Amino acid sequence: MNVKIPLLKLRGKKFFTWFRHPSAPTKPFCMSTGLSDDQVEAAVAMSKALQEFQRNRKWHSADQYLLARRVHAEAAEIWFRAYRHELRMVPVVQLTIDPKTQQQQFSNAIDAVELAKMQQRCSQLEAEREVLLSERVTATTNRPFEEIAGEYLEWGRAQGGRGGRAWGEDHATHREIHLRFWGTKFALLADINLGEVDHEIAALRKGKGGKGHRSNKTVANYREALAAFCDWCVARQYLTKDPLALAGALDVTPEESRRALHDDEIQKLLVGCLPKRRIIYETAICTGLRANELRSLVVADLDRQAGGLYLHAGWTKSRKRDFQPLPQWLVDKLALLTNGQPGNAPLLRAMPKHTFDAWELDAIKRAGLMKRTNEGVCCFHCLRNTFVSLTDQTGASSATTQALARHATPQMTFGRYARVKGSAMRETVEQVGRVVQPVDQSERKLTGSGG
Repeated sequence: MNVKIPLLKLRGKKFFTWFRHPSAPTKPFCMSTGLSDDQVEAAVAMSKALQEFQRNRKWHSADQYLLARRVHAEAAEIWFRAYRHELRMVPVVQLTIDPKTQQQQFSNAIDAVELAKMQQRCSQLEAEREVLLSERVTATTNRPFEEIAGEYLEWGRAQGGRGGRAWGEDHATHREIHLRFWGTKFALLADINLGEVDHEIAALRKGKGGKGHRSNKTVANYREALAAFCDWCVARQYLTKDPLALAGALDVTPEESRRALHDDEIQKLLVGCLPKRRIIYETAICTGLRANELRSLVVADLDRQAGGLYLHAGWTKSRKRDFQPLPQWLVDKLALLTNGQPGNAPLLRAMPKHTFDAWELDAIKRAGLMKRTNEGVCCFHCLRNTFVSLTDQTGASSATTQALARHATPQMTFGRYARVKGSAMRETVEQVGRVVQPVDQSERKLTGSGG
C-alpha cells in the first residue's frame, strides 16, 4: 500500500507521526490501517488535524493540546465509518489482518445499536472540537491589538515580502506607522469593525478642522495596512472571519500629478543645487531610480566595464535583481568620485535620508523651479517622470522604455513577448545623458569629456 499523507508515515500496516507540541511531549500517534477506504480517510482526517495544530502550536497550552489530540484521535478512528454508513449507504465492515498470512478478513456490518453509539460519540466529539476552536479564537481576539500587530510586523520583516523575502525598510516603517495608528483606535483584536474603520477613514480624508487632511493614496495605505493585517489574522485563525471583507474600494486618484522637468529646468537644477548633491540629481535623471533605491546603492554596485549599476532584489520596489545602464560620462564621473572607497560605502554619500527638505532647498529656492504649474507638481520623484519622458522623446520603443523604467505593466505585451536589445538600451541612455551632461568646464573635467 503506497499512501502519502502529510505528517503521517506508513510503516507496515500502521500510520505513525512524530509530531510534537513544544510544551506537551506525548507518545507518537499510532493508527492501524489496511487497504480499506475508511481507514485511509481516517488517516487523512488525522493529518488535517495535525496540520491545524502545527500551524497554531504557538497558541495551544499543554492541557488543551492533549485534549485536542484525544478528540481528533478518537474522531479519526470512528467518524468516517459512521459518516459513510449513514450518508453514503456503504456497508461498514471491520477489517482484521492475519498476523501470519497477512490476509484481510472482513466481519459483518455494524449493527444498529453500535452504529447509534458511534454516531452519538461522533456528535459529542464534533461538539468538543467546536468548543475547543471557539475557546482558541476567543482567547486570541481578547489579546491586545498592539501585541498581535507586533507579531505581524515581526513576520513581515522576516518573510512578508514577495517571494518570501523580508519587507523593504520603507514599507516596514510605513506599515508600522499605519498599524500604530489603528492601535490607538482598537484596544483588542476583537474590537475591529468595519463601521469604526469607515469613520476613521472619513476623518483622515477630512482632517481636523478641515486641515491636515491626507491624500487619497495615503488614506488608502492606512486601510490597506489594516486589511492586510486582518487577512494575516484570518490565515492564522486569530480571527474567524475578515471584519473588512465587505469594505468597498477607495479612490486613489492623485490630487496632484507629478510633472517632468523641461530641458532648461534640468540645467537650472544642476547648476543651482548644492554642489555635493549634483551627482545625485544627475544619477536620478539618467536612471529613473527611486529615492530609496538611490540611497541603497553602494560603490560595489557600479560596474565600469558593463557601464551601469547593479540593483539588488532586497531594496528594489519590484524585489527583483536588475541592471541599469548609464551614459558613459556618468559612469566615469561616479568612478572618479568614489575612487579609493570601500565597496560597501554609499555610492551617493550626500543622498539625504528624507528628500523633501533637500528638494525644497535645491530645486525651489536655489534653482528657482516652479513647484506647481498646469502640468503638475514638482518634487524629487518627478525626476523619475523626467527620465521616462526623456527616454520616450528619444524615439525608443515602448518595450525599451518599459525595460529601462522597470515597470511591471503592461506585463503581457512587453514583459512576456517583447525583447529589448542591449544596444538599443545603451543608445537610449546615451541620448538621455546628453541632455543632462554638464555644460560648464569645471564639471566637464570631472567627467573627462572635452569639447
